[in-house]
Amino acid sequence: MGCGSSTQAAPAVAPEEMPDVAAKSLPSQEQARPIAGATTATPANSVNHGAGPKPMPFAIMRNCHETIRQSFHKELDAALEADDLNKFDTHFQDLKRGLAFHTKLEEHNGFFAFLDHKYDNVTQKAGLWDLHKEELELEAAVDAAMEKKDMKEVKSAYEALKTHTLDHLTEEEKVMMPKIKDIGTEVKFDPLEMGRIFNESILRNNFGDGQEMAWFVSWNARILAKHGSTSSPDGFTAMRTFVWGCQYACTEEQWDAIWPTVKKDLTIYFPEMYEKLQEENDIEGRGKVEISADESDVW
Repeated sequence: MGCGSSTQAAPAVAPEEMPDVAAKSLPSQEQARPIAGATTATPANSVNHGAGPKPMPFAIMRNCHETIRQSFHKELDAALEADDLNKFDTHFQDLKRGLAFHTKLEEHNGFFAFLDHKYDNVTQKAGLWDLHKEELELEAAVDAAMEKKDMKEVKSAYEALKTHTLDHLTEEEKVMMPKIKDIGTEVKFDPLEMGRIFNESILRNNFGDGQEMAWFVSWNARILAKHGSTSSPDGFTAMRTFVWGCQYACTEEQWDAIWPTVKKDLTIYFPEMYEKLQEENDIEGRGKVEISADESDVW
């Protein structure tokens, strides 16, 4: 959208097993082209997750949509209902920051470019890039209303932004979810392969020094832990889907750069969830991606 670290092969994940993926309502899809560099061989550091939950690296994109939805419905709506502009502004600035990084993951040599390269400019044809421009204009209108401290104007501008953004998320999901399913099918939903694809095609182009990614992961984790998601109302399940997917999308160095921030926030606000996450998923372990020696991407 426009919302931030391993020996048997992991079993394939059926679409209906995926949290926050409306697989049963996916539109028809074209036959995916093979992914360059993808392999169906058993990776040396693969993990057998048995019949339990599986890490899903592309949850970084899809489940951020759930964070954005919950930010609107549970945080921002509540602040305006209480006529609390200070609390509203705090959550709104977080939302803008999260949307900005999520958009960067899509637009800056990221997810949209990857999908367009692989699937004949599918995001451009769907007009997804234009939706981001409109969103920025609507965000600016909310900020302008906030400057005037006009509650009526703030609520009007906010409702326009909320309606646009929620519709925007739905439009993106119509495009991206079938394609993620195609990509996963090609590599048998192996979490390590999915993580490698995500890293080489999206994350490494936008990681920088990791500070903004660390904030982004922590923001998503905190909102999802507190409110859950539309299809995983249990906060722990929603939070784990996002954070565990991030670990599988990061190299060891990347995970080492972002995990301390995420750990600090989880241990402060959700200590029991953090302990469970570590116990069940070894979240303090290393990032799972091993970049190929020639550093070639998957395009």
